[in-house]
Amino acid sequence: MDSITKIQHAYVVAGGGAEALVPIKAYLEKEWGVAFQGNPDVYYEKFETLGVDDARRLKALAETRAFGTEKFIFIEVKFLGIEAQNALLKTLEEPAEGTYLFLFVEQGDSVLPTILSRALLITIKTKEGGDTEATTFLKSSPEVRLKYLSTLLSDESESKKSDLLTLLNNLELVLSQKKKTKEVVAGLTELLLFKKYLFDRSPSIKMIAEFLALKIPVTAE
Repeated sequence: MDSITKIQHAYVVAGGGAEALVPIKAYLEKEWGVAFQGNPDVYYEKFETLGVDDARRLKALAETRAFGTEKFIFIEVKFLGIEAQNALLKTLEEPAEGTYLFLFVEQGDSVLPTILSRALLITIKTKEGGDTEATTFLKSSPEVRLKYLSTLLSDESESKKSDLLTLLNNLELVLSQKKKTKEVVAGLTELLLFKKYLFDRSPSIKMIAEFLALKIPVTAE
């Protein structure tokens, strides 16, 4: 955690979810003397999907004068759309003095380069072995996959985007740990494309799911 300094005002923490907050809080308490209990200058919020209005509200929060000398904003996000990131970018372009923003995401590649250029990326290593559902998905036939996805993605809501992104991330994790055969490499390539499409302005979750079921190779292991 030595990479956290008072020179940098924004941090993107990839991987680990809420668990990643624990060592960061411990570091700030020990090295910076930050008191988290009952501190009005410490703000935490979790979003399934961070919208444009949420990003604007965070910008206003960052601009509000701290009660003390420093303010800490911790945001955990499962799905972060492009428009919301562009709105959040304004907060990073003109950081308020003494305000530090920590954005927790599942994977760093879900964050726009323009955001990363103004923040320090901290990658938290996750446990090897991947996700059980992702492993089962990879072993299943296209027909079984489609049935599973139709249940998982019952509509085109923002929360379902988050569910699909979680599945894509877990599939990528499991595939990346397998022997790099031609099929596995092709599967990883397809996953990156699907993740890119998911962040388009109006993605079709149903279409992405159907291609996912058909394009990702079935693995025996």
